[in-house]
Amino acid sequence: MSIYRIIILFAIFLFFGCNQQEETAAVKPNILLIIADDLGYTDLGCYGGEINTPTIDSLAATGMLFTNFHTGAMCAPSRAMLFTGQEHHLAGWGRQRDVRGTFYEGKWGYENELSSRVLAFPRILQKNNYKTFFAGKWHLGKSQESDPSSQGFDQSFVLMQGASNHWNGIGLGLSKFDGEKSIFRRNGKKATWPEGKFSTTVYTDEVLAFIETDDDDRPFFAVASYTAPHWPLQPPFSHKEKYKGQYSQGYESLRAQRLKSSQKKGITNPKINLPEGLLHIKPWSELSEHEQKEEERKMELYAAMLDHLDSDIGRLLAGLREKNKLENTIVVFMSDNGADFLDFYNHPIGGFLRDTYDNQIDNMGNPTSFVAYGPQWAQAGMSPYSYYKGYLAEGGVRAPLVISGPNVVHQKIDNQFLHITDLAPTILNLCNLEYDENFEGKDYPPLLGKTFAQALQGEKVKVHSEEAFFVDDFQGMASVLQGDFKLFNQENPSDESKFGLYNIKDDPGEKNDLSEALPQKVNEMMVAWRNYKEKYKVVYPDDTESLNPYKENQ
Repeated sequence: MSIYRIIILFAIFLFFGCNQQEETAAVKPNILLIIADDLGYTDLGCYGGEINTPTIDSLAATGMLFTNFHTGAMCAPSRAMLFTGQEHHLAGWGRQRDVRGTFYEGKWGYENELSSRVLAFPRILQKNNYKTFFAGKWHLGKSQESDPSSQGFDQSFVLMQGASNHWNGIGLGLSKFDGEKSIFRRNGKKATWPEGKFSTTVYTDEVLAFIETDDDDRPFFAVASYTAPHWPLQPPFSHKEKYKGQYSQGYESLRAQRLKSSQKKGITNPKINLPEGLLHIKPWSELSEHEQKEEERKMELYAAMLDHLDSDIGRLLAGLREKNKLENTIVVFMSDNGADFLDFYNHPIGGFLRDTYDNQIDNMGNPTSFVAYGPQWAQAGMSPYSYYKGYLAEGGVRAPLVISGPNVVHQKIDNQFLHITDLAPTILNLCNLEYDENFEGKDYPPLLGKTFAQALQGEKVKVHSEEAFFVDDFQGMASVLQGDFKLFNQENPSDESKFGLYNIKDDPGEKNDLSEALPQKVNEMMVAWRNYKEKYKVVYPDDTESLNPYKENQ
């Protein structure tokens, strides 16, 4: 072969090879964001749990699992930070409970609507040729401006409130503002629940319908925001008895078992011992036989809810595979906060629930019951961390996060600190898009979160420096995180003497106060708290009892 022919063939190879590389680079990935509601840190098999979750475990096996992912303390603040990449007061959700008629009504940062001060990143995706879908729990306000149809989603079918019966439209009725009917919307307009259909199944069907009925080749951003395994614990009849008899050992044994299993998997620090449990939780041995049976049943139903959620996520992924879309889809699976201790059926404000539902043990788990598993099982689900949802202790804000898909490294566990605000810049980065501080002619603040897209591709990157401060305030609690240290006050943040200092790597139960031993560290972190409090206009009523209507006796 002549030298000239070799040069020509080589030039042709380069031309087509480069074009193919450019074409590949130009193909933007689909993003599927799956949100589980109030999922415990060690519930999943891949995090050390005993519940059957093969689909989510397979995502971890083909992707990355994060052990140090932090959220907000409750659903709405977390979701506000998730979809904006900003602090939750700035986004309008300084509190979760309805502020109407309270000290907080009309105050900056406590609007209980997604604020126009922030830019929801789906709007950027939508503007850049992404198809955008949302199905499930929204919980970011009820105004038209807060609706998904105004926040970057082409199509949506949503529950506007935080929870509902899983089989019908019966609401919570916790106050005159909550109502006895749930609010559903489709594309910004009033919708009704398909009576007799289970929530997880409905939301999976909705996402599949969004994708299957849209045949153009544009990439998509789809959110499956499930209300499982959030109470009421009403699993499908096919799963209701699946975990019968598996929790007779009690919640204390489960908490210990979860720690050992998570340590073996490399999820939690192998050097720590199980911290002492919360003193206000009644020991299992002190329960009557009937009480133990009721408690067993609660956890059986919770496990069944999660088991079914996992199988339906498998159905969702299978649907994508059948449409030849899964190969180019990055799947992000997460929980919005820690496991939930609330039990409104037995709460003073739960009169409507007690009048509507029957929680006798033989009826538990049916659509006519309203069961929650309470602080005892929630503490086990957050093993080894302290507390659960509603608290800024680690048990309230540490959550599972698993990401899998094209160019994501396999079977990697990452233990560096990540924050829920990091997801917005990361998803934009994965889609080869940038955040626009001047979007459609309006100025927005720079993103608070940082991208970790490079870490997903196997690069050794430090997303946040050890010196960075992460400050939060929520309903009568405050925290400052810096590296392994946490300055924490869950009594009254307006009283700085109530702050304690903890090393959460060595002391995940936040039991050993280091503030006297490390006064300089306390002072440095206290400055960060004061700056945050001023920047985000954090205020408190004179009556500290009204700071957090859900807080238990310590």
